[in-house]
Amino acid sequence: MRSAAIYAGKLAAYWNLPHFSFSSTNPELMDKVMFSTLVRVMSPFNHLATALRHVFRFFRVIFNFIHHTDNNDMTIYEAP
Repeated sequence: MRSAAIYAGKLAAYWNLPHFSFSSTNPELMDKVMFSTLVRVMSPFNHLATALRHVFRFFRVIFNFIHHTDNNDMTIYEAP
């Protein structure tokens, strides 16, 4: 069975969009021609959001995201 990262990676490469993968270890993802926009990320999670924000701003990526907390509070943010 293939992981979702395989399908997401192929779509991201086709549309030339960055694809940040946080946990997928599937060896098929090592193909840098097929998965040309894949970036594997692992860092302290308390700094990960800040790092991604800077990367997205640098590449002028406009996006929305949902923040979900342990107390089931949900907030939707839109990047400027």
